[in-house]
Amino acid sequence: MDDHGLVIMFQPLYDNYSQPIAVFASKGPTHGDAVVKLVIQSIALLEKAGAKVHGIVAGGGAPNRRMCTELGCSGKMEGFKNSFKHLVDEERYVFLFSDTLHLIKTIRKRLENGSKLKIHPDDGSIEWEHFEILHDLGKHQPARNRWCPNITDTHVKLKDNHFTKMRVILALQVVF
Repeated sequence: MDDHGLVIMFQPLYDNYSQPIAVFASKGPTHGDAVVKLVIQSIALLEKAGAKVHGIVAGGGAPNRRMCTELGCSGKMEGFKNSFKHLVDEERYVFLFSDTLHLIKTIRKRLENGSKLKIHPDDGSIEWEHFEILHDLGKHQPARNRWCPNITDTHVKLKDNHFTKMRVILALQVVF
């Protein structure tokens, strides 16, 4: 039984639609080397159809990180590189971008799992416990007196329900 899906979509920069161009079902995640082949073929077919591919947006999962590495890109501080020569036109580059919403979800997940976040090396750390304390202090106050009146138990008690971890809107509301 298939339990994963890979969707490759095209979204123009100057128009307001998205178009799935490929959908694959698999047992387990698609391997990064297969993702590279699918992305390269997708770019070639889109360009042949008249589209101009300038960038790729992908989540931070292992297959996508492998794809980036295979394409010669790196997000590391030393040797950062977020583009590769275009396959159809060597005078152009294709840029790789992280999916911002998934990055925010990853920050929340890491904090909730015990990691600490430092905004600046000289400042203290942000910990998930800070969000829990802020929520617990405020939930017994009238809504008009709370610091974060829209944050609920669902936002901070992630261990209670696996699906709350997957909801991007909850991560956005807590982190921002």
